[in-house]
Amino acid sequence: MRMKRWVIILFVGLNLPLSAQEPVAKVDETPATHAAVEKLDLDIAKMLVAGDWERYGAQLSEDFVHTAADGAIEHKQQAWIEFRSGKNKMLDMIPEELQVSTYGDTAVVVSHVTILARLNGRVITTFSRFTDVFVQRDGRWLMISSQATPMSK
Repeated sequence: MRMKRWVIILFVGLNLPLSAQEPVAKVDETPATHAAVEKLDLDIAKMLVAGDWERYGAQLSEDFVHTAADGAIEHKQQAWIEFRSGKNKMLDMIPEELQVSTYGDTAVVVSHVTILARLNGRVITTFSRFTDVFVQRDGRWLMISSQATPMSK
């Protein structure tokens, strides 16, 4: 019985300081930052449709990772090669309902994206929920991660 009390006291004592701490990541509500990140996310969609691969590649960090709707992981070079191959083509990409949250030099954009694409010779329309993560390095925002989840319209 004494051992049980000791374990409870130790557990409560160790966890009490943790519960009193403030969250580490505080949302930064700077309108200018939100606008800059939102614009960049929309511009990246335009670059993909236009096939502007040099500008697109310049917006990705060297350690960029994309998780596709099927769970496949692509790093910067793989994503860049896939888009540049011309095998598949984005005909239109429409990000909507963008929600931007910033935390200092990190920003997260969640959006609903409608994509019209030519895949393997067929034109298809897909609807996805995207989560894009950006970091600010040397005064510029760079995309470090993107993840797509298929959804119904």
